[in-house]
Amino acid sequence: MAENKTFKPVSAENCEPKPKRVLVLDDDPIIREIAKLNLEELGYQPILMDDGLIEERFFARLRFDAAIIDLGLPGINGVDFMKRIRATSHGRNIPIFVVTSSTDSGQIRACYNDCNVSFVLTKPVDWKFLLQSLKETLSASFSQSHATCYAGG
Repeated sequence: MAENKTFKPVSAENCEPKPKRVLVLDDDPIIREIAKLNLEELGYQPILMDDGLIEERFFARLRFDAAIIDLGLPGINGVDFMKRIRATSHGRNIPIFVVTSSTDSGQIRACYNDCNVSFVLTKPVDWKFLLQSLKETLSASFSQSHATCYAGG
């Protein structure tokens, strides 16, 4: 006799969509404010930082679903900060979008090769493109994670 399998949520709490948290790391207060307003309008929760000098004990607890990072930061190079993100279990696969005024091809190549970034955008930022790309990337990652919220019972 065929066994009747039903699928049910593993935990309703784990499957409820929560606002996606997006780290915005840029030393320019105007960029941070523009990012904040646009991200909130899309229903995301921005986490704003003006430099990458965050203590290791706080960094380990910092959780976000995507990041928008400037390369030219006071105190730490943006590439080095992204390497810190990638070295954590929670940051290994998140989408990272780089915004920069740098034209250093070696630094931009490092973003892709060493940090596995989604996009590198030069300033002035095309916010429409950045936000649409972010939205599509996060929607795809939500669909994949949501599919794993169900288990046979």
